[in-house]
Amino acid sequence: MSSLSQTNKYKALGARFCQMQKWQVPSVFSSIKAEHESMRNAVAVLERPYLGWLKVTGADHADLLHRLTCNELRNLRPGDGQINIFPNEIGRIVDRVCLLKFNDSIVLIPSAGNVAILAEWIKKYVFIEDVTVTDLANEFGVLTLIGPRATELLRKILSIEPTELEKWHFQPAHWRDDEVIVHRSGELLMPAFNLIIKQSGLGALWDTIFAEGVEFDVSPVGETALNILRIEAGWPIHGIDFDQQFNPHEAGMAPYINLNKGCYIGQEVIARLDTYDKIQKRLVGLVLQGKELPALKDKIFINGNEAGFVTSAVYSPGLKKGIALAYIQTRHFQESAAVCVDTKAGEINGELVKLPFVV
Repeated sequence: MSSLSQTNKYKALGARFCQMQKWQVPSVFSSIKAEHESMRNAVAVLERPYLGWLKVTGADHADLLHRLTCNELRNLRPGDGQINIFPNEIGRIVDRVCLLKFNDSIVLIPSAGNVAILAEWIKKYVFIEDVTVTDLANEFGVLTLIGPRATELLRKILSIEPTELEKWHFQPAHWRDDEVIVHRSGELLMPAFNLIIKQSGLGALWDTIFAEGVEFDVSPVGETALNILRIEAGWPIHGIDFDQQFNPHEAGMAPYINLNKGCYIGQEVIARLDTYDKIQKRLVGLVLQGKELPALKDKIFINGNEAGFVTSAVYSPGLKKGIALAYIQTRHFQESAAVCVDTKAGEINGELVKLPFVV
């Protein structure tokens, strides 16, 4: 949960709060439209206390993680990052993580609330291996900068060249007496950087961002605007858009599967789905008509046939329309197909689109 000092800062900036699992976080500061525009046209900042920090060390840590994940990680160099997936024995998703390669360790950033679950999953497969899993979530905090001017602000306050960072990669920087890990996120369509710092320095770094960021129109944003941006980008999140009921192919995670890496937990099932094209449903986008939005699990119909269900839905200020992430049975998918969503408030019409949304 955010520290009291940060909470007071947020309140002074006009924040309204929402609950995300065990964390109370700002939902909106000014207006959703203004915050959306800030992320798309200038630079915005928010604290993300729900992003965990799981450190895996030991002589066998890379070999073990290789056997538990879908993506190839053995050739990563320090500073490299990637998206990787932990599947279970039947090829379903335990979690999707961001993986950061350090000199003698690998750090995993799991989905919100999944640190303990993922730690136990990894430990389950430690027998005689030299592997230690450490939860550092309480030691580190994360501030995320989003927007086209984020690179200018980082260049000014940290004296680094963030444009040289590839998506998901990172580099250490020094700020005052602290080390800051600058991690380039790839989850949004806009430039985004996670600044990972010890909790003791997070508040002062927040203050510096605002003091030095006036010329870049820096502003605070809440989770509501961030959620809109991630849906526009077609970025699914655990617990809403995927969980252990879905396989990576269904959830649009095929780019994070290496089909040539050899054996890992769930590999046979995942490879067979690809080889024989047996994917029953897939994550797609819906562009909706009218002002109403569907809810989680609302059913979707195409030509009168039940064809899928909604996961996430928001109003997009960029498109000026409602949009949603949804699963559609593969046999029913056709881009631009007309759909009807059955909701408690009545039917909502729309059409299917491929992800990401064009905003």
